[in-house]
Amino acid sequence: MSEETKDKTPRENIVAVVTYPVKDGKPTGESTTEIKIPHPAFDRKKVTDIRVAEKLIRTNTGAKKRKIDFDLSFSKVKALMKAKKCFFTGVLLNDVENDPSKFTIDRLDNDRGYVDDNVVAASLRINKIKADATVDEIVSLYNALKKRNLV
Repeated sequence: MSEETKDKTPRENIVAVVTYPVKDGKPTGESTTEIKIPHPAFDRKKVTDIRVAEKLIRTNTGAKKRKIDFDLSFSKVKALMKAKKCFFTGVLLNDVENDPSKFTIDRLDNDRGYVDDNVVAASLRINKIKADATVDEIVSLYNALKKRNLV
């Protein structure tokens, strides 16, 4: 089978694919049926207006505590929450607390606030890396990896 299962569910979203022989619902050796068991981490919660409002409030509260400008629109936060992949790495995002692939809202330019043209959906891991590293450190890391043909 290819990288994706027959129903186009990305392989990384699956905990297990169990194949067993069946015919008329009874086990035989003549045909196979796949049971796809989705990984709970990739079962993203439905984006409702209430969840968007809650995220908007939490992000605004956090920004105020850190004295960061905040002017995100409801529609921008809703669009970000619908994102399936990290803007920077393409990794599938999830809603599992403290998981490295958890959805977060990240500022592209940390010298600017939370405004519609300065935020993207990012994984928790990337958001933390960006928070702890300077642009020069990230560039130096990239250049070192590139020099060794690792990127």
